[in-house]
Amino acid sequence: MGLPQIAISFKDKGVTAIRRSQKGVALLLFERAGEDFSAEYKSFAEIDKADHDENELIALERCFNEGVKKIICLSLNDIDAEKTENALKNHSFNWLGLCTDKVSGADLKRIVNDLRNHGSYVKAVVPYQYDFNDSAFVVLSEASVKFALDENTYTQASLVPILTGMLAYMPLGESITYRRMNEIVEYSCKNDADGEIDRGRIVLTRDSEGYKIGRGVNNLTDGAEDMKKIRVTESMDAILTDIKTSLEEGYIGKVRNDYDSKLLLCIAISGYFEGLGESVIDKSYANSVGISLEGQKQYLRERGIDVDEMSEMEILRANTGSYVFLSGNIRFVDAMEDVAFSIEM
Repeated sequence: MGLPQIAISFKDKGVTAIRRSQKGVALLLFERAGEDFSAEYKSFAEIDKADHDENELIALERCFNEGVKKIICLSLNDIDAEKTENALKNHSFNWLGLCTDKVSGADLKRIVNDLRNHGSYVKAVVPYQYDFNDSAFVVLSEASVKFALDENTYTQASLVPILTGMLAYMPLGESITYRRMNEIVEYSCKNDADGEIDRGRIVLTRDSEGYKIGRGVNNLTDGAEDMKKIRVTESMDAILTDIKTSLEEGYIGKVRNDYDSKLLLCIAISGYFEGLGESVIDKSYANSVGISLEGQKQYLRERGIDVDEMSEMEILRANTGSYVFLSGNIRFVDAMEDVAFSIEM
């Protein structure tokens, strides 16, 4: 009889999704000499400065300045793929800020995708040297940068902790397009800005008030247009995480896997979608969840059952052991970014 509680859990998660999205955890990965080091901080004030070099302290402060509620600082000596992967698996976080160029692109993509395939929907902010064609990565464009009260010129890698903190704190349903980077006083992109955005890279643009993010895109270049937006993929990951945790907490191993229970689960997930609100889900679209007819058919065929002689209802009601096959249609609503305004007189 656990399903009513599951329905409540799903609904609650939908209602609180936007608030919880602003409590994301950023992990900054550094390279350092000496022993490996890791620590979790909830504010810059609680950091023991003796534990960090100047580069780490600057990055941590810039990340915290974006409002992020928690930062994991992970500093490794001798960064290799296996060591890095094992270290990352020991922490729970949402956004990885790569403050080193010692991890190969192939290794980094494999590590992040492995974490995601195992239910930890992390994403990474990385310097321009990397190129993935993957929505789980946010890549900066090659540029030179200057900060307020600092005469030095830096590469765009200095923006990694800022963007990581910004994304970890970004409310669900909002975009980082045109978000201000108030610390930046000079920025020079090495390539054409529009071309860089088309390549799935973050660039800054300038107006009378200073520098801001040109468009909130991830590094996916070959997929659907919606999937190239950080805002959309972040919403998808939040939904996958919430559904996964709700199922693990109150459904898996606790509820009979029969037709009625599957329908109640679909209703619970639909309630979650409703709770997300109009800033995330397009309410004008028929967002729905149901038992997957094709999934049921495939399961039965693999067990030698002739589904051609069965009605659709018989297939949907068929016993599928411990497996649950659901299908859904959902449309995300994008943030306002492109405005065409004409006046006829």
